[in-house]
Amino acid sequence: MRRMYFKFRLAAVAIAASTAGSIVFAQAIDVGIIDSLTGSTAVAGTANVCGFRIAADVIREGKLAGDRSIRLMIEDDQSKPAVAAQAASKLTAGNVKFFVGGSISSTVLAELPILKDAGALHFGGTTKAEQYFQAGALVVRLNSDNSQDGESIGKYVSETLKAKRIDFVALQGAYGEGALASIKVALAPGSVIEHTYFAPADSTNFQSIVTSITANKPDAVVWAIFGNAQPVALMRQYRQAGLTIPLIAGAGTLTASLAQAAGGAADGVVSADLWAPEIENAANRSLRANFEKYKSQFSECSGKPLDKQVAISYAQLMLLAQSISKAKSTDPKIVRDTIVANSWDLPQGQVRFRPEGQAIVQYYMLVGKGDKVLPLQK
Repeated sequence: MRRMYFKFRLAAVAIAASTAGSIVFAQAIDVGIIDSLTGSTAVAGTANVCGFRIAADVIREGKLAGDRSIRLMIEDDQSKPAVAAQAASKLTAGNVKFFVGGSISSTVLAELPILKDAGALHFGGTTKAEQYFQAGALVVRLNSDNSQDGESIGKYVSETLKAKRIDFVALQGAYGEGALASIKVALAPGSVIEHTYFAPADSTNFQSIVTSITANKPDAVVWAIFGNAQPVALMRQYRQAGLTIPLIAGAGTLTASLAQAAGGAADGVVSADLWAPEIENAANRSLRANFEKYKSQFSECSGKPLDKQVAISYAQLMLLAQSISKAKSTDPKIVRDTIVANSWDLPQGQVRFRPEGQAIVQYYMLVGKGDKVLPLQK
């Protein structure tokens, strides 16, 4: 496990002169990032860190956290829950009270009991599991949850596609199970998931599942697979089998990075997401400009498009800075209360939160085209 430090030019301590000529020392705010720099979700994890790096520079230049500087403290969870828990213990032992990042629910859920004991605030990363709010920890989440995702996908499949017989593919674990349950609830009467397939979490071989789907001849296939190699493998094997049955990606799982890696296999795959590059608001225009400005400075941004992973991570750190400034406090509970009590202008639009800390999100329907993910034209 490796540890890296990001320091603003103001260094770990910001020094400011008062009007009386005295010197005031403002201690840096340490922000813990436990994410997948290696392992099965490394593409997502490094994209998250790209977003954090860019946001950190924007916050520094705009003094968005007031007179406090921010220091990013990054730990590689290797896409493994046990490693994530060790990293959480390490950082909380160093009195880190704010955490952003985390690519998969299993790693973040492993951290939460430790963060609860430390009184630290976590921003949800790009996780979706319902269990996130059941750990008793201080949490908010900018990403959507399974119920929100399920409603957007379920309605599209049963109301727009008019699909009656549906096959479902996922990886074993909390995310896949939650996605299945939420989609079932959202389906219109007469639409049903007839076959479900759960592959091992690290599987990239979906040939037997694709063979079964070919024999089933459903009206649509929905997959809820978060990762890098796994969804790319499924899309490629699906196309190689010559299947033309509509393929629907779980909400938030079809990113530009995956479309790029799939090499055309994402063509026609439909999904939904809470953010798209084309959203027109001041915060998203600023994100696009800042990504172009800073991306060449950080290795984690190398070769990456501006996609949802970058955008949501950028938004997490921007929300932290803005809420600290508004709360005029770095007490995690006060900061969380401030977040839930207000609305915030972020790249995905104006964001409000439910009392438990879940963001209320708007969805945009998207479709894979070449190495891009574009708005779906109705």
